[in-house]
Amino acid sequence: MKFLQTNWFLAILALLLNLLITGGVIYTHREELAQSAKSVMVDVPADLAGPFWNFDSRAVDKLVSHLEEETNNLKAREESVLKMEARLESEMAELDRIQKQIEIQRNELSEFIVLIEKDERKNLKTLAATYSNLSPLAAVSIFGEMDDNLVVKILSQMKSDVVGPIFEQMVSTDSGQNDLQQRAALLSEQLRLHHAVQ
Repeated sequence: MKFLQTNWFLAILALLLNLLITGGVIYTHREELAQSAKSVMVDVPADLAGPFWNFDSRAVDKLVSHLEEETNNLKAREESVLKMEARLESEMAELDRIQKQIEIQRNELSEFIVLIEKDERKNLKTLAATYSNLSPLAAVSIFGEMDDNLVVKILSQMKSDVVGPIFEQMVSTDSGQNDLQQRAALLSEQLRLHHAVQ
C-alpha cells in the first residue's frame, strides 16, 4: 500500500491516464481529423519538392566559388614556392661547386706565384750579377731601355758599391737635358721604398 501512495506511482498513473484519454479522443474523431488533413494539404510541384525551407543560395554559391578560387590560388602559389625553393637549392649547389673550384684555383695560383717569385728572384740575381760586371756607362745605356720597376728590382739585388757608380754615371752623362738626373733621383727614391717594403 505504501507504494500506491508514493509520488512516482502517482506520476506514472497520471501519464498512463493521459495517453489513454488522448488515444481515445483521436480514435473517436479519426474521420473528422482525416477530412481536415485533406483540406489543408496542398499539391507541391515536382520542381519544388525537397527541403521545406526556401532561401536564396546565390550568396552561398558565391562564397563556395570564392573559396574554391582562393584554394586554387593557394595551390598555384604553393607550386610556385616549391619551384623557387628547388631552383634556389640548385643555385646554392652550383654556387658551392663554383666556390670550391675558385678555392682550388686560388691555391694553385698561390703555389704558382710562389714558384714565379722564386724564379724571378733567381733571374734578378742573375741579371744583377751580369750588370754588376758591366761598366757603369754600359749599365746606364741598358737601363735606359728598361722599365723603372724592373731597374729598381735589379738595382736592389746589386751591392751598393756597384749601384753608386751607375747613379754617378747617370748624373754625369750630358744628354743636353736633365732627364737622366731626374730618372736617377726617381730610381733612388723607388729603391729606398723597395728596400723598406722588403
